[in-house]
Amino acid sequence: MLSPDPRVREWGREDIPGVLEAMARYCEEVTEPFVLAQRQRALEELLRSPHSATLVVVGQDAVIRGYGVAGYGFSMEFAGRDAFLDELYLDRPLRGGGLGRALIARLEHAATRQGAGAMHLEVLRRNDALLHHYETLGYQSRERYHLMSKLLSR
Repeated sequence: MLSPDPRVREWGREDIPGVLEAMARYCEEVTEPFVLAQRQRALEELLRSPHSATLVVVGQDAVIRGYGVAGYGFSMEFAGRDAFLDELYLDRPLRGGGLGRALIARLEHAATRQGAGAMHLEVLRRNDALLHHYETLGYQSRERYHLMSKLLSR
């Protein structure tokens, strides 16, 4: 069920500055580099190819206080299209009030509309509280597998 909270909504071009600011806060919190040009290119690509991913924001007007991104792929194991929850961020004062659940619900709904039969996500190994939270939402650990990545040149 989707949250009726009007602060949780799909994004638009007018949200780019606020989304970039929220992304910078996310990167600072998780100690990942924030490369503005790279993030801007990704948002522009998403605008050109809206069926490749869904971006949902928490915000009113131009003030973005959180966001979530789910990208789409294809899986033989899951019999077709699937989704990967790539990033999820909420400003600290908003955590624990249900907005994170609303963001995830909106992303799951969008993924279902895009034909995805499964949603995947990754959690820092030592974040037991967050792992438990995702389990309460129906996500299950896949202990047999270890997610690996390789950067490809474009």
